[in-house]
Amino acid sequence: MSTEPLQVFGISSWHRHWVAGQRAHEARVPCGTCTLCCRCWDEIPLTPAEARRLEHRQGKTGPALPHKDNGECVHLQIDGRCAIYDTRPNACRLFDCRVYLAVPERLISTMTPTVRALQANAASKFALVLKEPSDHTFADRVTAALTEVSRERIGEPISATTVLRRMR
Repeated sequence: MSTEPLQVFGISSWHRHWVAGQRAHEARVPCGTCTLCCRCWDEIPLTPAEARRLEHRQGKTGPALPHKDNGECVHLQIDGRCAIYDTRPNACRLFDCRVYLAVPERLISTMTPTVRALQANAASKFALVLKEPSDHTFADRVTAALTEVSRERIGEPISATTVLRRMR
């Protein structure tokens, strides 16, 4: 458990910055040197262009970044740095673990153990709180988006990112 104080963000302010990061294809997360996202993915998807670029650089690849038997990305080096940081896939560029703090508990409870580990890690570092008037409507907006997505994807897994993108 971290002894660092929680970084506190107003939830709607965080969401505005999250949307801007998604549009700019670059999340700005004040996570320091945490590499849990490089160690806790079931799969890191690649676009066809990313797969071609990595295939050119390292040989055969597929629709997802390969990972080691222990779950770590093969590009995570011993020193904790990413070997392909400058050309990392969009899934890595856009990742913001705080997304798991912004969704209802009922959605988190249906996610994989890997995602629950990411949510717990985010909760140990960050807090999304009600700081401004727009924060008070955020939960209603999340619930409405979740309901809408749930109707479209009956019986399918629903990601936190899918719900929040629907709120744009």
